[in-house]
Amino acid sequence: MLLRYSFDTWSEKQYVKELKELRSLGMDGICFPMIKREIRIRRGATRFDYYPLSRMIEMARDFYLKTGLIVESFHSAELSLLENFSPPVGANGIGYIREENYAPVCPNDPMGIMRYHRILQKLANIESPDYVYFENLRFPYYWLKEELDIQNQVPPFCYCPFCTAEFSSVMGEIVTSIDQIIDMLPEWLEWRTAAIMDHLLDARDTLPSTTRIIVSLPPLLPIDVPFTTGQLPMAIIEEDCHISPKLHHLSKGKSELWVEDMLDQYQIDIKASKIIPSFETSNLNELTNFARWEDIFPEIIVTNRTNLSRS
Repeated sequence: MLLRYSFDTWSEKQYVKELKELRSLGMDGICFPMIKREIRIRRGATRFDYYPLSRMIEMARDFYLKTGLIVESFHSAELSLLENFSPPVGANGIGYIREENYAPVCPNDPMGIMRYHRILQKLANIESPDYVYFENLRFPYYWLKEELDIQNQVPPFCYCPFCTAEFSSVMGEIVTSIDQIIDMLPEWLEWRTAAIMDHLLDARDTLPSTTRIIVSLPPLLPIDVPFTTGQLPMAIIEEDCHISPKLHHLSKGKSELWVEDMLDQYQIDIKASKIIPSFETSNLNELTNFARWEDIFPEIIVTNRTNLSRS
């Protein structure tokens, strides 16, 4: 069981204290963001302030704990504030407005791609973590505010200039309207999923073979994930990576029975050994309930909605 952790402030002394508490709780590891903050440095660029990642990985191993680095792939509040940033465009033809906790970047945006590769370069030059957990390695979909039942909706695609221009070049004709895209839906979906897989393969080729790659999925039925996000769960696991459906029943008001049903749906087509589910917990009793899945899946990830050690 891995605890997903975020630091209000970071100090080596406090980090050691947290590691000791994780051991006392019987946890097996810790996942934490690799970027402390992203800073705008000029009109068209940002820089990263990283945590002392290699040192933190070594310290966790001193306590026999595994480590996972969380990568915010195509999501950046700072990038979205740059003057020359082009936001993703929804089906209504309007650019995505940055939300309090959601600032999507189109995976076809050159600025976003450059940012993503800078992160991969950093990963290639630090102590190898046990896991790298990719958040938002997909097209925009703010699932925390959207209904999870996406049937009979206008496809929640990105229709930005980068997407339509790239798709047009693939199709050999100019594609600009949503109606055109709907008429070419099989080709559009194939192109979108290929774009995401290219980014995943870049990560796989960059990271050492000893580091396991985990790709976060929104809490959708497996059949709806490619349509909504451009992610292909089966293709991801075929590249020897893992998928992590975010079954945050607290965030969406879902019961544990709903969580169990979703996990059953995933296991119909996908081996349990390739699924690392993610749960949100608020107390130790819930943590104990989720721990029963440790014998089914290789790992489970729990997010500390509150400080579990003091609940």
